[in-house]
Amino acid sequence: MKATSFLCIAGLLIASQAMSRTYEEYDMTEKEYKVQMDFVKTATDSTLEDIDRVVASYKDLAEQRPAKKLNFDLRIAALTAMRADHYFLPNKKIAFLNEAIRIFDNVERKIEKQDKLKKATVNLQYEFHFYRARTLIEVPSFLDKRSTAMADFATASQLVETEQLHRPKEELGGFYLKYASELQEDERAIKAVQFAKKSMGQFLTKEELEAAREIITNKGEKGWSLF
Repeated sequence: MKATSFLCIAGLLIASQAMSRTYEEYDMTEKEYKVQMDFVKTATDSTLEDIDRVVASYKDLAEQRPAKKLNFDLRIAALTAMRADHYFLPNKKIAFLNEAIRIFDNVERKIEKQDKLKKATVNLQYEFHFYRARTLIEVPSFLDKRSTAMADFATASQLVETEQLHRPKEELGGFYLKYASELQEDERAIKAVQFAKKSMGQFLTKEELEAAREIITNKGEKGWSLF
């Protein structure tokens, strides 16, 4: 799994174009916002030292904002999976991917517990499905996580609409386009076109916009009929 996979078709959370916006819009402190931007850069192109630095920053933030610890754990899980790309031996790669999955599973159990107590926030639920989808969709097929990832894409997308979540356009554009691309891979034509169109209503780079148009005009890799 490559670190660049998080941004290969779309932005991960807040692309650099969103820097002009205030961090308060996204319920972040100034420090949290800066760390998040560091996370985005690390997802684009990272060394192990970069990953270590950002993980340490999120652990510090978890101590400062304990109410958001689970949100930070989700980012740490994604960063843990990114480590796999820096190792040659398969057993090392799998070890990091399994650790990332373990963190996601732990967060999921805690969210379920909070949900029973009606304490889980919608944003936390969304971020759980968002980060797990973007991570698991890239892991090797023999780990059998694709169905989970696709379900996460669907759930996160539904939460945005039903709960009218305020999320950055840079995040949603990339997320919808990645989902559309994976739907195209599964030959689910109508739904792929639906989410490609959704992505165009958000923010896309020039390359991403072209990818969305290819899905909509039915000129993607599969080349199947819309109907």
